[in-house]
Amino acid sequence: MTESEAAFVAALITKSLGERQNFLWLGLYDPSQNRRWRWSDNALLTLNAWERGAPRKTTLRFCASLSPHSDSKAMLLLNFSELFFKSLLLIGLAQGLEDLPGPPSARNSCPEGFDFYNFNCYGLIYQEEDWNTAELQCQGYNSGHLLSLFSEAETHMVATMILESGNSQKPFWIGLYDPRQNRRWHWSSNGLLTYLAWDLGAPSRTNPNYCVILTPDSDFTAWKDELCSVKLPFICKFKP
Repeated sequence: MTESEAAFVAALITKSLGERQNFLWLGLYDPSQNRRWRWSDNALLTLNAWERGAPRKTTLRFCASLSPHSDSKAMLLLNFSELFFKSLLLIGLAQGLEDLPGPPSARNSCPEGFDFYNFNCYGLIYQEEDWNTAELQCQGYNSGHLLSLFSEAETHMVATMILESGNSQKPFWIGLYDPRQNRRWHWSSNGLLTYLAWDLGAPSRTNPNYCVILTPDSDFTAWKDELCSVKLPFICKFKP
């Protein structure tokens, strides 16, 4: 959350609730319970708006809310307060707010030619590079890496991108690789490997390779290990 987003949220809540007396959940939490607070969408925590005395060091509370308690009316809607995991007021804030100016759309922040999906930008790069060079090029974007995939829905979205591009004859590099060459696969973005989509017979046991492609034979829905030095087009994924 930035100051401009905080101001937008303050205006939105004021219009919807007036002088509210309820806590409202926001996406700030302490996942490891070590007092290192993070946004649930992995955005950088750059705005410090803790209520006086919060977060408390003597109580075990690991989720944050917008607090209604403040001496300053202007800060009434912008203070954070940590709370226990429990049900708070759930409010639909979208009704009747057409006249409120919204924050900039993330979709509009993706470079031209890139697609927006689920808070990320996706780009097909047709310049052919080996896996390491492709990964370095993707790192040139904000929090960028070669494509990581976490669901079948995301896979089909990317496959549709490639098929509709008219450049679907060659495989595309993705960010899955085996850095220690011990058949333990990792995403270059350090995301958890929770979704698997290996092609039939992959990864190869008899002729192992250590980088991964999306295969044209599967309409770009399945993975195959490939020699990392092969030059291929690739897909970058990053936050707008």
